[in-house]
Amino acid sequence: HRPATAGSLPHSACHVSTAAEADSMEVDGEQGQQGEQGQQGHWSRSSSDLARLLLAAAGQQEQAAPPVSGSLFGLPGGSGGYMDFVFRTAARELFSIEVPPGPLPLKALRNTDFQEVVLENPCGGPPLLRCAVAYGFRNIQSLMRKVKTGKCEYHYVEVMACPSGCLNGGGQIRPGSGQTPQQVLEQVEGAYAHGDVVPRHPAHNPLVQLLQGVVGA
Repeated sequence: HRPATAGSLPHSACHVSTAAEADSMEVDGEQGQQGEQGQQGHWSRSSSDLARLLLAAAGQQEQAAPPVSGSLFGLPGGSGGYMDFVFRTAARELFSIEVPPGPLPLKALRNTDFQEVVLENPCGGPPLLRCAVAYGFRNIQSLMRKVKTGKCEYHYVEVMACPSGCLNGGGQIRPGSGQTPQQVLEQVEGAYAHGDVVPRHPAHNPLVQLLQGVVGA
């Protein structure tokens, strides 16, 4: 669906996204075992490698590849920042509202793994946009019941099967001696929020621009 650009969006335009399909999921320790066996080829691809592959697929010259800055870029959130990106982009493109930088004002509902954020209408009335994140199977089941019965009040939902999102997934590093899984999760979340990670809109990524040029987007 393409939501309307004026007034609140229709709830029937609910979209649900997931981080990965089941055939690409990993079990506990699998990633570590692959590293121990030296099977790390698919983990070590750089952005310049990807650029060369895209250019080769398009039959273009390798020297046209965008320069690699060496910086680490990302979006807020350890599950890819899908909802954050969609919420900010929809607010700007559909309603000409620029969401201030920084963490979104998420509100926990049933639990901390089910949170929502709304874009209020500056003229009053119903919210212009309502998005959510739903992590863990229990929250997903509740969400899907609403979708099936036509009672989903969200325009976009970021769904992850793992409780607390991807940073608590099956490929997570196992806790060390005297360390709890929650402590490991907090350390990884801190790494994703580190000051060395530079926030950048995906549309400003040279590789994304290159890919759009290759596919003619």
